[in-house]
Amino acid sequence: MEDITNRFKGYNDEQISIALQSEFSVSNGSNSINKVDDCKSLSSSIRSCSESQYTIVSDYRNNYFQDDDAFSLYDKVKKGNAEAMFKLAVCFWKGKHVKKSEKHAIIWFRKAALAGHPDAQFNLALCYYDGNKGLEKNEKRAVYWFSKSAKNNNVNAQYLLGVIYDVKKSEDLAMKWYQKAAEQGHASAQFYLGLLYHTCSKKNIKKAIYWYKKAAEQNDPRAQYLLGTCYADGNGVPVDKEEAFKYYSLAAENGNTDAQFNLGLSYARGCGISSNPALAVKWYKEASKKGHISACVNLGICYEHGSGVDRDMNEAIKWYKKAAEAGNSIAQFNLALCYENGNYLEKDYKQAFYWYEKAAQQNELEAQYNLASCYAFGKGTEINYEKSIEWYRAAASNGCYRSQFNLGIFYLKGIAVIKDYSHAVFWFRKSAGQGFAIAQFYLASCYLKGKGVEPDKNKALEWFKKADEQGYKPADIYVKKIEAGQNNNWFKYVKYSIKSKYQHKHHKDNDNREKIINLQ
Repeated sequence: MEDITNRFKGYNDEQISIALQSEFSVSNGSNSINKVDDCKSLSSSIRSCSESQYTIVSDYRNNYFQDDDAFSLYDKVKKGNAEAMFKLAVCFWKGKHVKKSEKHAIIWFRKAALAGHPDAQFNLALCYYDGNKGLEKNEKRAVYWFSKSAKNNNVNAQYLLGVIYDVKKSEDLAMKWYQKAAEQGHASAQFYLGLLYHTCSKKNIKKAIYWYKKAAEQNDPRAQYLLGTCYADGNGVPVDKEEAFKYYSLAAENGNTDAQFNLGLSYARGCGISSNPALAVKWYKEASKKGHISACVNLGICYEHGSGVDRDMNEAIKWYKKAAEAGNSIAQFNLALCYENGNYLEKDYKQAFYWYEKAAQQNELEAQYNLASCYAFGKGTEINYEKSIEWYRAAASNGCYRSQFNLGIFYLKGIAVIKDYSHAVFWFRKSAGQGFAIAQFYLASCYLKGKGVEPDKNKALEWFKKADEQGYKPADIYVKKIEAGQNNNWFKYVKYSIKSKYQHKHHKDNDNREKIINLQ
């Protein structure tokens, strides 16, 4: 089961104190709808109590009780006063007026809890949940005491009970306890109640936005960020780029990394604000400090193209490497290009191949195409036409028009596959339909010669014209000949001339190498 401590994400040590009835302060931000990052464990949170800035208070309003109050405290304890028992527990926990002893603290938390003290019940529950504090970890006992405390209106217990049921996928109970804490003003409960309405089976985006706004008013950066996305996408509210920018700004200033990244995008694109590449870079840098990988990629792009900063390929490569090593497919592809082309790196086809493969495995379209070409021409690896076809097919299936054309060539010429003109026509048509002039030319040629289709001069002329209109000069010859009404006797000569024009001068006498010269 997911640890409920994930919901303590971002609290400072002093913010999860076992001390008195203070509400948790605002978290430093969720980076997505589904998760909360940088979580602190309950154990570290509880441990922090001994180091926190909280002091023992008598009325929950930070009134210090002095040394002579210790004697009256013991008198009250003897009389069974629950609050005095709780304060004594805190004294033992913090080592205030007595020798520090977590074991004795837990004894008095239990006594106060049994006497009905809600804060003692809450802290006893924390001890049970965390374990290693003189108590064996016992989630059932923890839930029992969280429930007792929550029913006694402890807002933190209500919130954590909501978390527990949320993790267990008990939507109704989670919603019930989040609601109770949210209505008492608990910002994290308001945020998670909104999140539950946003994502649960009883999805209600209007209520989600209501609670996001409540949490955002308390400066919860996660709520501010998600409000920004709602306004940006028109999710439950009319699309309003300026409102999206406003909430991204608030969340970014409060440290939410996704908001910082989106704010950078807003400045880069002029979305909700005037375009400002320099400020885009500023916010990408802020997000990258916390490991936001997309921000690292965009920084690399900014440095490569001199957008918002002076062009600096060394910096670009640094950011590409960081993001690539973290698994970002765009960065992996860009880094591969740098190695292949020798952009401020020594040309290294093996490294290029390595990064193309990494990106291709993540469905990066251009990487799949380039990887297929590496296999076809032996760049950074051994020639392997079967592998080449595999990756051209992957890219072609994802809509890459050049890969579609190249698959057509493999089938047309029977390279590592059985020659199949109908399959060739299928892929030429796919590519030609996306406006690729060479594919249009080849498709026209198939119609002219009846390869894989019935001969059709009209369709041939149609596709030759499309290629010609894009400036593909060989098509112009065919257009003129067909329109002049000439027969096809000249076709072989023109085809041979075109093939010769594109022939690679350094190919050895190898059938397949001769056949793949037309690959794009």
